[in-house]
Formats: sequence, C-alpha cells, structure tokens
Amino acid sequence: MPKNKQVKVSVWQRVCLIILGLFLSLVILEIGLRAGGFVLLSLQEYKNRLSLKQKGVYRIMCIGESTTQGQYPGFLEEILNQHNTGIKFSVIDKGIVDTNTVVLLSQLEGNLDTYKPDMVVAMMGNNDLGLYFSSAEAVNVPEKPLFSRPLKVCKLANLLWLYIAAKAKEIKFHSQEKEDYVKNEGFISQEGPLKKAIKFNLKDAAVYEALGEEYKGEKKFPEAEQAFKKSLKFDPQNCFVHAKLGDTYRIQQKFPEAEQAFKQALNFNSNCELAYVLLGRMYGDLGRISEAEQAFKKTLQLNSKNIWAYSGLGRIYSNYGRFTEAEQVFKKALELDLQNDSLYMDLGRIYKRQKKFPEAEDAFKKALECNPKNDFAYTELGFIYLCQRKFVEVERFFKKSLELNPNNVRGYAGLESIYFERDNLELFKEYMEKTRQLRQKEFKPRTINNYLKLKQILDKRNIRLVCVQYPMLSIKPLKKIFEGQKGAIFVDNEETFKDAVKSNGYKAYFRDMFEGDFGHCTEKGNKLLARNIADAILKEVFKE
Repeated sequence: MPKNKQVKVSVWQRVCLIILGLFLSLVILEIGLRAGGFVLLSLQEYKNRLSLKQKGVYRIMCIGESTTQGQYPGFLEEILNQHNTGIKFSVIDKGIVDTNTVVLLSQLEGNLDTYKPDMVVAMMGNNDLGLYFSSAEAVNVPEKPLFSRPLKVCKLANLLWLYIAAKAKEIKFHSQEKEDYVKNEGFISQEGPLKKAIKFNLKDAAVYEALGEEYKGEKKFPEAEQAFKKSLKFDPQNCFVHAKLGDTYRIQQKFPEAEQAFKQALNFNSNCELAYVLLGRMYGDLGRISEAEQAFKKTLQLNSKNIWAYSGLGRIYSNYGRFTEAEQVFKKALELDLQNDSLYMDLGRIYKRQKKFPEAEDAFKKALECNPKNDFAYTELGFIYLCQRKFVEVERFFKKSLELNPNNVRGYAGLESIYFERDNLELFKEYMEKTRQLRQKEFKPRTINNYLKLKQILDKRNIRLVCVQYPMLSIKPLKKIFEGQKGAIFVDNEETFKDAVKSNGYKAYFRDMFEGDFGHCTEKGNKLLARNIADAILKEVFKE
C-alpha cells in the first residue's frame, strides 16, 4: 500500500514539474519577445538618431502605418545613395504600426523639430476608413506599463496559427448613417408630395425642414442646404434645423460652416442634444478628440439616456485604445436598449481588437439575434473564425453576408483572403476583382483634412511633401485632394505593381492581402515601392 501511494505522489510531482516547466518556458519566451520588440524599436530609433549627427545630408522623414514602419524606408535610403547625385541621403523611419492620420499629425511638429527633415514622404490614410483604429501613440493617452500590455506570446501564437495577419478595415455605420443606408436601399422619394405641400403654404418652415431631410437622405446636399436655409428663414431660432444644416455641411467636409451652424443652434437652445451629438461627430472627424468627448458628455448631462451620445463617446474611447472605458460606455447604453444590434457590434469590435475572440463572437451573435439581417455581423464573425483558421465557418459566414448584401465589400475581401491563403488563384482573382469594383477609392473626410493639414504645416517650414499612393491603387484620388495647389510630389504605384504582379504573381510582392487590393509588402515589394519613390524624388527635385 505505501508503495502504491509513493507511485501516485511521484506521478503528481512529475505533472507539476511539467506544468511548471511549461509556465517558465512561456515566461522566458514572453520576456524574450518583449525584449526583441524593444530592441527592434530601439534599433529603428537609434538609426533615426544617427541621422541627426550626420552633417551635410539631405534628410527625408517617412510617415505612415504598418506598411511604412520597418518596410520601405531602409531600401529608399539605399537606392537614393546608389545614384551618384553628389548628395548624401538619410531616411528617417517614423512609421507607426496600427495608427492613423490623426495620430501621425499630432506627432508631426514634434518630429519636425527633432529631425529637421528637408522632405517628408507620406503614405497614409489606410486606417482612416472606419472609426476603429488603435495606437499606443494616441494623443494624451499614456503608454501602458510594460507588463500590463497584451501578452506577446498570444500574439506570436496567433501569428503562427494565422499565416496571413487578417487585418480588416472596419466598415462602420453611425446609427443615423445606418438608418439612412437602410432607408435608401428601398428609397421612395417624398420630394413631389412635399413640394406640393409647399404650394399650399409658401412659409411652412416644417415642410422645408422635411424637404431638407429628404434631399439629405438622397445625398443631394446643395438642395438640402437650400431647403434648411428656407426653413430657417421662416423659423430662424429652430435649433434642430440649424443642427441639421450643420450636419449637411459636415458630410460635405465644410467644417467651418458646420461648426458655425452647430454653435448657432446652441446659441438659440443651449440644451439642444442633437447639436451636441453632431458637434461631437464633427470634432471626431477632425481629430479634436477632447472636444468631441466634451460634446458627447454634455449631451449625456442633458439626457442620460441618449444612445447616440453613448455610441459616439464609446467610439472616441475605442479610437484611442481606451478599451475599458469604451466597454463600460457601450454596456451602459445596452442597459437602456438591449435590442440595439449596432451597440453589440461596437462592443464586439472592441473585444476583437483585443483578441478576446469568445467575447467578440458572443457580442456579434447577439447582434444577429436582434437583427438577423445584419450582414456586417456575419462578416465580423467570418474574420474572427479566419483568425482561428476555422475555414469552413469562415466561408459560410462570408457567403451569408453576401446573400444579405451583395455589395458588402468586406464579405468579398474575406473570401479573397481565404483563397489567397489556400493558393486558390482562380477564386482569389475572382473575389479580388469584385472587391476592387466595390471598394471606394475616394479618401475619407478625416484623411483629406489631415493631408491638407500636413501640407499646410510643411509649407510654413519650407519642407517638400511627397505623397505616395498605396501599391495597386489609382493615384487620382490622392491628386484630387491637392487640386489647385502646387508643390506636392506624387508617387504612382498602380501600373508598376500591376505589371510586376502579372509577371511574378502576388506572393512575390505581398505577404498578405489584408486590404483586398494590396497588403504588406515582401522585401521584393518594398524594394519596388522604394524605387518608385526614389525615382519621383530624383526626377522632381534633383532633375535626375
């Protein structure tokens, strides 16, 4: 009997030793990964600092997201210095993984003061598509303590498990925008009946207001402006109409006029919730985060049950990685409306960004319980399963999203990602083409505004701006931003990449296709990108 007991104790001890060994291995690996990441960042910054010690060099500072940091800048410096121009070039890499133009602009002047570049190369805006982008470098957001950050081991496991980092853009609708979208899918214009109503009373402010909303829903913004202004002519102190006029300006990126209209609404009624909510949205578009937060909080002071204010505030927190606060806000909103699928979507995206896949999955499924026709919930579930390589579920959910909405670009991009990873070239090309046809290539208001700000800041300092379009994409929308302005250099990466891909295949130039049209470049892709940028600089500036 004692002998048997001894055997049991020995087995238990061995199990404990194995568990302890695994735990210690993970701890050592985690420390190694953190140290490795620190070393890589330190090396990048060390190289940047070396540039400051070099005299008589032409400094070029590169800004952008993950397609910039540690990617093409090193090759750009090498290629430029291979041309015997008699000038020594030094390229500074200030790309930031998982960032956006708001953050890049917030750090710009500080970086200009530090590195004193002669030129800035910008390839940015990719992460501005939706409201959900994160960055440890966000304005006024303190860096988390080293060991309170997400485990690198988990990230490594995810990368090993997922060959392609499925980073999908967040195509997000605001509550009102979503209502407009649903309305316009089966839009029945009321313009005719409203115009008839006006004939009976040419001074009916309410009818003009309704007509303005009708035009706004049809995206006829000049007509909407006129209708709202006509309404205000007969009811000049109507704060709601002033706010609606302001939102019409906001959508058209007429931000000074929009702000004036919102403030006019508040002058007539300091408790106008609609004006505060729309003002918060505009400040969010402009990256004026503290002002956006104040506007949404003011709305909640006036009405603690305003769902739009909770939604806007939660998105602001989420934008800047304040996930705990965002989660609390969305949960508070759900206490007020348990059947709001949009709020479940917001909550699910927060969990997804933190790689809390079970919680994200549960939130998206609840969104579907509230609204079985929410095609975006299916695409989100598809990407969650893609991260876990559950391909059968992935394909099923993406196809379901397309059944509900044949124009769901993320559904096509998701299927494209699956077939890229599976080396199914025929289906990959088929869905890539569908993605390309549906994806809007026009930049979003946030991106346009920040590109213009960037040029304005650089012009004041007499620093040349080089605007780089992403591989495979048309240069036209980028040039359109600066229409009528002089001084910017543009780098077109559409035809050169398409020709290269046609000759050698996508995987020769891209490690993934996270954007549908393009992805993170391989070494060969980054060299091609750097060569295109170098050629433009040498031609436009140094006449080579």
